[in-house]
Amino acid sequence: MTHPSSNTAGNFPTQRPAVRLYGDEFRRSPTAALQALAALAPVVRVELEPGAHAFLATDYETIVAICRDPQTYVRDSRQWRDYARGRITHTSELLQMMTWRPNVLFADGPEHARLRRAITDSLDRIDLHVLEHDVRRAANLLIDTFISRGQADLVREFTDMLPLLVCTRLFGLRDEDGYRLLDILARIWDGTDAERAGRRLHRLLGDLINEKRQRPAADLTTSLLQHRAGLSDEAVLEHLVLLIGASNTPTSALIGNTLQILLTDEHTGRAVGGHRLTVEQAIHRALWLKAPFTAYPFVYPTEDVSFGDVAIPAGSPIALGLAAANRSMAAHFNGPGADNRAHLAFGVGDHQCPAKDQSLRIATIAIETLLVRLTGLRLAVPAADLTLRPSVFASAYSALPVEFNPQAIPSESGSTCAPMPSSLIRPIPTGRPRHSAHAAPSRRFSFPAMLRRGR
Repeated sequence: MTHPSSNTAGNFPTQRPAVRLYGDEFRRSPTAALQALAALAPVVRVELEPGAHAFLATDYETIVAICRDPQTYVRDSRQWRDYARGRITHTSELLQMMTWRPNVLFADGPEHARLRRAITDSLDRIDLHVLEHDVRRAANLLIDTFISRGQADLVREFTDMLPLLVCTRLFGLRDEDGYRLLDILARIWDGTDAERAGRRLHRLLGDLINEKRQRPAADLTTSLLQHRAGLSDEAVLEHLVLLIGASNTPTSALIGNTLQILLTDEHTGRAVGGHRLTVEQAIHRALWLKAPFTAYPFVYPTEDVSFGDVAIPAGSPIALGLAAANRSMAAHFNGPGADNRAHLAFGVGDHQCPAKDQSLRIATIAIETLLVRLTGLRLAVPAADLTLRPSVFASAYSALPVEFNPQAIPSESGSTCAPMPSSLIRPIPTGRPRHSAHAAPSRRFSFPAMLRRGR
């Protein structure tokens, strides 16, 4: 475990050189690289990009101990020593994911509790029955665009699109904003022109906030604006950045990683096909073996600490290697038939993901719908040819080419043609402070229009 270290002088230890989490070698096999790191020590020194040093915690028990010690390990990245000293350039691709923002991810103590309450209260107003209907309908509409071909790239045509369609409706975004978000979020998570993508995202969401101030509606954006916590427009914007980013890329990765396991692990695939394993259980197996987060989020020790012979100066970023920690423990839950959900994929402690239940429902329904619709589903390339996206933060496939038995698009189907419910969000109670009793009705969200434009 951790203990304060008295033998550091404010410099990074030099016992072992930093391992690069970037470049061609890492990108060829990031999972193998992270597993190799996990075998070295509970915490290892890494380089996130040239000149940007950090530490990576890959041990399950160590991560749990860190997350349960919020006095020693804070989320406030204003404690990031190298950034404060000007050692991280303003052009760094890491900044969009690591610099402090006034949202719950970077908050500690009472402020974290206040901000988290605004999020959980808003999420609690989501009508889960309507959410399930929307997810199933969106999945069917996406499948209809490729089912007659007998082949598809499930990442580009399904896993990336489905969370985006649901998210766009949840937050009250315009149809045309959906595809802009897809490109923006990919650039931020992958670290490719992330700074410009961040500016585009802030402009888009700033316009959304202005619209909802003038015309409130039954959506999560309006709920945050009207919450009794009294969030400023800046705080609402930064929480939208967090919630939209976290509800898209990680959920897409969760769906894609689970499908990859079903298509390549014969035992798991047959267990689901034979109804010996539910799709939800298969998803939790995927969270043990291929969790979406590889080196995220970060904590910052408030004092010098050490893990074994690894000394960590105060203010050094420690990335939580959730994927490596989960995978190292996967063998302890007795194979794919078990239903052990003690993984760390959604975090642990006060900062556990507040949208865990919604994310799991979206992924479960998406995969169930796909497996029912696509008969004879199989990979179109050898499993060894599948590649991951070039992200240090997330583990997601860049493509998932498949083949299946082609089918005609159904002319009528209750699942694809049922009317869209008017609102995903329950009405705001009129008795709460700052809540409007005259919110405008939510406009209908046009999934088919988005899909037609995307063809």
